Amino acid sequence: MNTTAGGSSEPNNAAHDHEKYCVFEHGGSTFAILANAIREVGLRPAHARVPDAPPMLAGVVHLRNEFLPLLRDPEAFEPELPCGPRESQVVIVNGENGPWGLLVDRVIGLLPLDVSLSSGATGNRGLAAAVMGSATLEHRIIRVLDERSLHRSISEQLNRYWAQLNTSA
Repeated sequence: MNTTAGGSSEPNNAAHDHEKYCVFEHGGSTFAILANAIREVGLRPAHARVPDAPPMLAGVVHLRNEFLPLLRDPEAFEPELPCGPRESQVVIVNGENGPWGLLVDRVIGLLPLDVSLSSGATGNRGLAAAVMGSATLEHRIIRVLDERSLHRSISEQLNRYWAQLNTSA
């Protein structure tokens, strides 16, 4: 039992000991980003495509008087992925260089998770490059992402794409 400042007792709730994460589904998998890195979530906004942009840059969106890059997982273009409402929501992340949007299939909510940290990323591209740990929720494995690593990975891929495009022109 825990005692509050007023002297009353309440049951010990382990969920209060865990940080909250924004949990979402994308491409048949479940992911999470630390909640304090998230500015907001919403329905997929109308966006403008960027000419000659790779698929990972969905476009630019005007949201709350700001222009934000709207990114997607470059690995999510597998033809065998299950059908359904794809990329119907956006998670706006507070990045080091300003906010940016990540298209996701469905936001589950802000939930406390007990995260087991891993020693390194599970892949070298897209969301897999930013996995920092895992958790479970209702018999689901959740891959927990580091938003800075995710942004850095996608930015590096975009920079390589633009460099190749410039050298071939």
